[in-house]
Amino acid sequence: MSHPEQRAGRDRKSGEPSSISTGLIERLQVCDEAAWQRLLDLYGPLVFSWCRRCDVPPQDAPDVVQDVFQAVSHGISTFRRTEEHGTFRGWLRTITQSKIHDYFRRRTGRPVAMGGTDAQLYFANLAAEDWSDSGQSGPLACLARRALETIRDEFESSTWRAFWLTAIQQQASRDVAQQLGTTSGAVRQAKYKVLRRLRQELGDAD
Repeated sequence: MSHPEQRAGRDRKSGEPSSISTGLIERLQVCDEAAWQRLLDLYGPLVFSWCRRCDVPPQDAPDVVQDVFQAVSHGISTFRRTEEHGTFRGWLRTITQSKIHDYFRRRTGRPVAMGGTDAQLYFANLAAEDWSDSGQSGPLACLARRALETIRDEFESSTWRAFWLTAIQQQASRDVAQQLGTTSGAVRQAKYKVLRRLRQELGDAD
């Protein structure tokens, strides 16, 4: 996987996100197959990490992950972001906690399952990916990096670089504006565009 900043030379005709920027939740709710695959790619490793942190054995975690996403598929049509229910990620974590609870409740006296379905193997492969390629290798940081890789090519190199220098490298907007030969306002706007698109990709914005 290439580093997002290293791909900044890939220019786009417009700094605005393309039509693919429709919110993840909206695409899931109309049964967009590509959106479901994107959901699994983005959130599969995160859900697996939640399972492992709750001491679900590695051989059983793919089963629990599969149960989680089956529940998501059944409930996504009625999901709405509200102050009461929170973000999609919070909703997903609640489902995961419920499925982990179900797993431990069923585990008593149950032999460890051997083998696995294609879906189980898929989730096991997701979990085996190397997510420790930087010092910021926590599960949420990894999720953000994967999402950023996904949306990178939707932006001009100048827009992306302004975002990267301010949001990731934590440089001041004024300093970045001087580097890029633009205004602080333009830098802040670029950062806002990418962050808004990132929230869309993660299902946290329309």
